[in-house]
Amino acid sequence: MAEAKKGRPGTRPVTTVSYRQEELQVIFKGLKFGMILQIAVGPICVFIFNIAATAGFIRAQFGVLAVVIIDALSLLSGLIIWQTPKGSN
Repeated sequence: MAEAKKGRPGTRPVTTVSYRQEELQVIFKGLKFGMILQIAVGPICVFIFNIAATAGFIRAQFGVLAVVIIDALSLLSGLIIWQTPKGSN
């Protein structure tokens, strides 16, 4: 259990969390994020496997290249939006 320490009056108490609990929280958050990503990644993986099985390895490699390009574009657009100052349009 986390201990509550008294702070200044009118503030919320500070809780101390052990290093192990903090590690478990980070792992759990990462697991949740990975499962959310799997919703998007899963169908793409099945799509690429289907192409490889029906059209061959070379065609599947073109599909993988297309996925990589789209992922890179979405990553870059997210980084650009994240770096844009909040007051500018």
